[in-house]
Amino acid sequence: MLLAVIASEPRSGYGLKKMFNSSPASVYQPSPGALYPALRRLEERGLLRAEQQVSSGRRALRLYQVTDAGMAVYLEWLRRPVVPETVTADLGQHLMRFSLMEKYLERAEVIAFLADLGGALDRFVTGVEQFAAARQGVLGQHARLALEHGIATHRASLEWVRSAMAALGETSDAALAMRSAGQVGRINGSGCPHRSRRPLSSGGPGDAKGGSNDEAGHRVAVGGGGRGLGP
Repeated sequence: MLLAVIASEPRSGYGLKKMFNSSPASVYQPSPGALYPALRRLEERGLLRAEQQVSSGRRALRLYQVTDAGMAVYLEWLRRPVVPETVTADLGQHLMRFSLMEKYLERAEVIAFLADLGGALDRFVTGVEQFAAARQGVLGQHARLALEHGIATHRASLEWVRSAMAALGETSDAALAMRSAGQVGRINGSGCPHRSRRPLSSGGPGDAKGGSNDEAGHRVAVGGGGRGLGP
């Protein structure tokens, strides 16, 4: 995330702190004691370079810029495939990456990413609905309501994916047909969609082992992995 922010505009450590403090996003919110060590590590790895400058207030500061190696790592992060098994936990990061793709990726890559994301969300929602249907009369009221929240939340995300693809000129029906045929999956280095090497998870929350039905309902409602959705 630091590379993403600095790639858009060179910033000092102080400028990064101000930006994170004023941003409502929670995908990446470094603690005050973690930011500068993280910048140093990126600089040591050759992904950032720093120039000493003097601010308008006559304060010395280090202005960080992304190196060519850093840009390569950043583009690799943008192209990172959607992992179906963690799609709900990673949703905030996927949305952040989508917001940054416009400047750096070809339209075909963005469409492939959205189709991959939509396919994973579609499979997840279907799994949750099957899980709920199979446990009618077994789940407690609170667990059932939590499941309904999870279904509504992720269905809304799926509808957003379809609307985003339509806005980019790709019909969702065509993309879902490609996904069903296995033609849209991972995004390769050349920016072309290709068949996914890793199958979508077929069971979703219904495959969770251990724990009560109520606990399973809670895991689904908060995003599958229990890490939340961000941002």
